[in-house]
Amino acid sequence: MKEVSRRHRSGAVERVGERVVGAKRRDAGPPGADALGSLDRTSAKTWQSRGSVGARPGLPLGNGRPGTARTAAPGLAAPPRTSSSERPCSVATHRLSKKRRRVIAGLLSLGMAGGGAAYLLSPAATAGETPNAYTYYAFPSGTPASLHDVTWATTPQLDPGPTSNIYWSHQFSLDNGKTAYIGLQSNGGEKRHFLFSVWDADQSRPGPTGSCVRFTGEGVGQHCETRLDWQQGHTYEFKVTATGDPGWFNGSFTDTTAHTTVDVGTIHSLSAKGISPGGMMDWTEYFEWNFAESNCYNQPGSAAAFAPPQANGGTITAKGAGNRASGGDCNAKVETTPQGVVQHGAVGNTARGRVQNGTKCLQAPGDPAAKLAGCADNPDQAWVHAADGTLRLKWDTCLTAQGSTVASQACQGAPRVGRVSDPAKQWTYDPSTRTLKNRQSGQCLTVAPDGRPATETCAGTPGQQWTLPPAEGSTQPTPNPTPTPTPTPDPTKPTDHTTALTDLTWLTASGGWGPVEKNTGNGERAAGDGHPLTIRGTVYAKGIGTHAASAIEYNLGNSCKSLSVDVGVDDEVHGKGSVDFQIYKDKTKVADSGPLTGTSPVKHLTADLTGATSLRLIVTDNGDDKGWDHADWANPQITCTS
Repeated sequence: MKEVSRRHRSGAVERVGERVVGAKRRDAGPPGADALGSLDRTSAKTWQSRGSVGARPGLPLGNGRPGTARTAAPGLAAPPRTSSSERPCSVATHRLSKKRRRVIAGLLSLGMAGGGAAYLLSPAATAGETPNAYTYYAFPSGTPASLHDVTWATTPQLDPGPTSNIYWSHQFSLDNGKTAYIGLQSNGGEKRHFLFSVWDADQSRPGPTGSCVRFTGEGVGQHCETRLDWQQGHTYEFKVTATGDPGWFNGSFTDTTAHTTVDVGTIHSLSAKGISPGGMMDWTEYFEWNFAESNCYNQPGSAAAFAPPQANGGTITAKGAGNRASGGDCNAKVETTPQGVVQHGAVGNTARGRVQNGTKCLQAPGDPAAKLAGCADNPDQAWVHAADGTLRLKWDTCLTAQGSTVASQACQGAPRVGRVSDPAKQWTYDPSTRTLKNRQSGQCLTVAPDGRPATETCAGTPGQQWTLPPAEGSTQPTPNPTPTPTPTPDPTKPTDHTTALTDLTWLTASGGWGPVEKNTGNGERAAGDGHPLTIRGTVYAKGIGTHAASAIEYNLGNSCKSLSVDVGVDDEVHGKGSVDFQIYKDKTKVADSGPLTGTSPVKHLTADLTGATSLRLIVTDNGDDKGWDHADWANPQITCTS
């Protein structure tokens, strides 16, 4: 299965040296740009560029191919390379010449690219123009050169719509220099994705509900994903953790609003031991830039809040080191907040969605005549009310007034950016009356007696009352029809929830020395005399502290699905000790850490508990002296059905 790519396209500072999905990192970047923790703000660096039309002073542009150069924008060293949004087997472009950058419209979905089908790129087409935004981070001086874990947070504030193609990503590097990223994506009508990818990785293991693939092309790597519809207003915490197995890194996310955690997958990168603190960035990418028809005015508005990355169990927090966003017609902006930043895309455009009157929606099915049809999340009903007043579909056709009739016609806006000046294609929306007035005729969009859309003198009648997709800062009226009654919830339908194992009551617990402790280390004497759970410098708020040989049993009642936990010898024994952690599902061992000492890195274990009536956590002393065997089950998370 071949992985194909999307490259960032903007007048913003961007990392373009490995701009394609699955592309091999071509070089480590210029001096001073490999770690934003030590930004060189005095020297301009030469970087590969993208050769775009209409470059604005101070913003790097080019064709993303080796051999061309650019200099860094004033005030910031040139940023490290970035990775574009990716969906395995989706249709996009590799690092090709501009003449070959074209993706056949309508094929940008995994569902249509299944079965190993190949889609060719037109050699005569060019890519479109879309907005984008970037935020760079630096960790404080004294931060270790290799981090055990990093956590990021994303909160979608304006959903761009179910047929949009946008990626909100956290990009970073491992301590072996390999680029990686984790984030969430809308996918043009498919079920949405949570992604975790590492360049030049050689192995991967999916989480319980996900899948992993090897991607190839002009580079190789491993990619894990979970398909799950994220929600506007929910905060998603992404975490990448060095598992303790050499080279293995786990990617997961927690919906802190719904209190659910999902293991996306685990990826192996040869010789990597941890995560580099340098060069981290968050970005918003509109990956419809692959389509020649894409421009600044048919892309949906969007907004997402990002919190600065935190490392090593939240003990180290990065700070913002700069922002960049596309401007001009493809207007994006980065807003600084007390919690971090908000990246706004396609400012002035609505999200992509329905133009609705009563129970019907405006549709342009392919022929010039527009019509009204039953509402659905289809591309031919997915309109953007753009900042220039046009109503557009993603393939850049505009709702156009022709006398008293309306049709969907090619927008024919300004080259690349797409701005339209034809008043027959421009509509003013009045949210107080819900009317759409054509700027040329002064008449309003109306449902005609024959059920077709037309224009008539504005009168505010029910047939002239429309709802549009949402926009930032706007108050959208409620659609006319009475909402369909919410179905009565089925009380018998099970739901999954993830919680700390320590919130449950164990059935039995025994330790080799002193009592088993909840949320503290083993103090060897009385209950509550332990220190905070600490493994290789990371302090854990929740977990189980015990001493080998130890056995803890929980009654699950056939209601739980999985367990994930970090394990290791507690730092309080100062590098001594030797243990083995084992997880049993009833009488079957389903996870084993292997021998771990007081100097071994943290080990991440996952276990499938489907169908289990009991869970047993076992710590052995490895058959040697158990005098220092203080063993920690750190941050144990169990997913059960209720």
